[in-house]
Amino acid sequence: MSTTRIKSYIRVLMVLVLSGIATAVGGQVNAPNVQAMETTDSGLKTTSFVTAAGKVDVNFPDDMAANDEISGTVIAQPAGNTEEERELNLDELNGYVVNVAPDRPTDSVAQQPPESSSNSQPPTDAIGTPATVSGAPPADSCAAPPLAQVPIVYPTSPSNMPSFNFRVPPGCGRMRVGLQKTHGRTVCMATTPCLPEPPPTPCSSQQCILPTVGRCGYPIPIKRPCSGGFSNSQVQMQPPGGKPTNCTPLAKSPRQLVVKSPRSVIGPAQLTAREGNQVAQGDFHNLKVSLQCSNTVLHKGDSTQIQIHVQGLQGLKQPVKLHVHAFGVLELNGGNDQMFSLSSK
Repeated sequence: MSTTRIKSYIRVLMVLVLSGIATAVGGQVNAPNVQAMETTDSGLKTTSFVTAAGKVDVNFPDDMAANDEISGTVIAQPAGNTEEERELNLDELNGYVVNVAPDRPTDSVAQQPPESSSNSQPPTDAIGTPATVSGAPPADSCAAPPLAQVPIVYPTSPSNMPSFNFRVPPGCGRMRVGLQKTHGRTVCMATTPCLPEPPPTPCSSQQCILPTVGRCGYPIPIKRPCSGGFSNSQVQMQPPGGKPTNCTPLAKSPRQLVVKSPRSVIGPAQLTAREGNQVAQGDFHNLKVSLQCSNTVLHKGDSTQIQIHVQGLQGLKQPVKLHVHAFGVLELNGGNDQMFSLSSK
């Protein structure tokens, strides 16, 4: 008898405003029971390693290009149904190190010493399709000296999230991202592409392109000329009559800063973005999207009703699109790809 657990498909059923894109990561060599995937969503490009103990997300800006100074983050999400299981799996994940290096060594790479730094942030959701690759892990973790080596530490606050900062070498077409046991071998290797040339700056140094709507707990991009690491930037979200809440930085390039929208702010708010001594403000709607279904365990031929609840629409001036996508063995009435228009009415 075939049984399907709806919850395993729930996350991919809700993609707000812009759909995330999931692809298998090319050029990967994995140990048994370790898989790699890459996702893109709202300015963020994430290489994820899925192990028996949980998932490790390595976040980059999606416009990463040769010669860019970029910043990124490493987020561990331990698996487990109980607190005890998650603590045991966290101990396992804490035994890993993430290495980031150019795919091939060049003369310019050898002249640039590795750089890395550490900060912190809570886990985020990621949507992706695992890639199944078999083979023995390589003896070396990287083809060139790593630009960043980040020990995995579960963050206790947004101020101590593991992060990295480096300059992408000239002529670099892609980066190697490796998951390595501390003082041991690499258990999974993946590659992520770099643009050959930096794309145009989205606006002048006196301007900033702020988003107007986003989803609680998901990435939002701030488009503007940027410089330095995360310490040079700050983004806050403040509801009417409430206190400002910091948005945790996820990735940064010279053209954008990607932050995580806070889950604690729902509905209309003011978004404030600081880059150095430049400050930009704008109206924002932070929407909370949740899904409920009457039966989460289905046998072959069974059906159930799925309800999607969206909070925070009050005062929304323009409709937004909600993209609903199902994959695998699930079939939605009306098709597995559906688009809905949401408004405050």
